[in-house]
Amino acid sequence: METRNEVAFITGGTNGVGRAVAVEFAKKGFNVAVGYSNNDKASVDTVGVLNEIHPAGVHTAIKADITTDDGRETIRQALERGTQHTQLSHAVLAASGGLEQGKDHATYPHLINVDAQVNMVRMLAPKLMQASSTLTFVESHQAYYLGKTKQSPNGDQKAIAPWDAINSLYRPIAESKHEGMLQILAMQGDFSSRLLIASTDIIPDTRVMKLAAMDLKRKNRAQFDSVDAALAHILTTRRAELDELGLDSTLFTTTEFAAAIVAKATEPSWNKFAKVLLPDHLKEMAGEAE
Repeated sequence: METRNEVAFITGGTNGVGRAVAVEFAKKGFNVAVGYSNNDKASVDTVGVLNEIHPAGVHTAIKADITTDDGRETIRQALERGTQHTQLSHAVLAASGGLEQGKDHATYPHLINVDAQVNMVRMLAPKLMQASSTLTFVESHQAYYLGKTKQSPNGDQKAIAPWDAINSLYRPIAESKHEGMLQILAMQGDFSSRLLIASTDIIPDTRVMKLAAMDLKRKNRAQFDSVDAALAHILTTRRAELDELGLDSTLFTTTEFAAAIVAKATEPSWNKFAKVLLPDHLKEMAGEAE
């Protein structure tokens, strides 16, 4: 394995897509720093996995709340120490939220998916100084395609990626993640690194989908005898919606999505701006203009 004198930093790096992205960077020989908010066990487990994959690397976990000034300062200082003799070449904003217990569901989605992301970009962008340095914002199609429709074969205009494909409570998350993406796109002229937007449809093996399945089972106890049955129903329904619109109905796993993200982020051939939209040809099929 090639060992790089470079650091990749991932927010939300101890679970879900963020952890899978961290693993993919380790496979490519990067030193990896993962940000997390509260699950110490998950952070220890993640760093252990990274060390197994890339023993020669220096892998760390940074405990910090990205929604606070103190949390972002903790990350800044940790990255300063960790990159004294190396280069921060990749930063991936994978942390998001909105349905956490104990949070105000009316205000927290905007706080974490807009304000925190914008402030993280302001903090991280000056550190990404190489021409090939890449800042990646991880999105979902339910947010990326918010408000976009496509004509179905029967002539109806239908949402490409309806937010309620995940859960009836997902709307403020989709809206805030969409707004966060737009604000980061508007900031692109303020930093020198490349910007990558990465998005895919619902991911079966994520905590979000497990919570959505648990909620569906709770509301429909007579219909679903297990969380797995409820999840299968959500996935089958979503695939049917995509099929009806003539779109690729493949739903990717965290590992598959992460591999596509890191492959594009480390590809040297593109400049300033790129997208990873899985399936690869979805944007053309959806009639999206570059």
